[in-house]
Amino acid sequence: MKSTKNFTRIAATLLCLLAFASASFAAKTNPLSYPSGLAVDAAGNLWVANNLDNNILVFGANYKQLPDETITQGINGPTGIAFDSFGNLWVADNRNNTVTEYTGGVQDTGATITNGISQPEAIAVDGLNNVWVANTFNADGGGYDTSFTVYAPGTVYGPGSNLLMTFGPYPTLLYGIVVSEGAFVYGDGNYLNLTPASVAIATGSVSGVNVGGNNTAVWVASAANGTIYFTTTDNAVNYAKPASLGSASQLFGLSFAPSGIAVDSVRGRIYISNGPGNVIEVYSTGGTLLKTIN
Repeated sequence: MKSTKNFTRIAATLLCLLAFASASFAAKTNPLSYPSGLAVDAAGNLWVANNLDNNILVFGANYKQLPDETITQGINGPTGIAFDSFGNLWVADNRNNTVTEYTGGVQDTGATITNGISQPEAIAVDGLNNVWVANTFNADGGGYDTSFTVYAPGTVYGPGSNLLMTFGPYPTLLYGIVVSEGAFVYGDGNYLNLTPASVAIATGSVSGVNVGGNNTAVWVASAANGTIYFTTTDNAVNYAKPASLGSASQLFGLSFAPSGIAVDSVRGRIYISNGPGNVIEVYSTGGTLLKTIN
């Protein structure tokens, strides 16, 4: 009888431990929910526009999530994100039809841009802290509004709502944009397009040079040395140098259609977001898979 009771007690204990372990495992969920735009800050942290969960997630240089840094205030359908030279984060909120500045993770409502914003898809900040935005659809759902808008900064942390230039609309959807080595670069699903940023602002035109090669460019990112890395419609990552305006070269292929890209020049990493898969893949600038974040 005693041995039976001991066996029952042990069995009950094991069942409790198994239930606890199962509950703990179930509670450990993937924080990513259609990751889209990506950006890397000066400390090497990866910032993720987590589109379906309406937040901005942060992962350290060791790939671990930093939950205390998560931003939720004013976020609704984030797509593009970018840092300015002061370390402020700018977020394009597709469903809010806004672009908002965050200082130290806190929303600066005085620097929320609404004028000229129509379901923004991508965002970039140039060396003069001008904010470049790629619009996609009309806010009322009435069709495409494929135009670029450029905003000059106010004070250092003040309103960035000074509309500097609008150009477009264009007959194709606009995706990733970046300003590198004084060149404004964007992907439209057909070409990797380059034009001097100053010329674009002065003339309202982005009809620059199309980089040759396999250049069905979508999402783009710039390395510190000016190299442009971009994803393509055939699910690959290519690279090109704006200064030379030469042909693009393929670096590596992907098994999914990417939804964002960022480069950590210091650590030699390329981050690729897989929105539907709720995954971020990390590659070396040589094309080697280093890590999967999920």
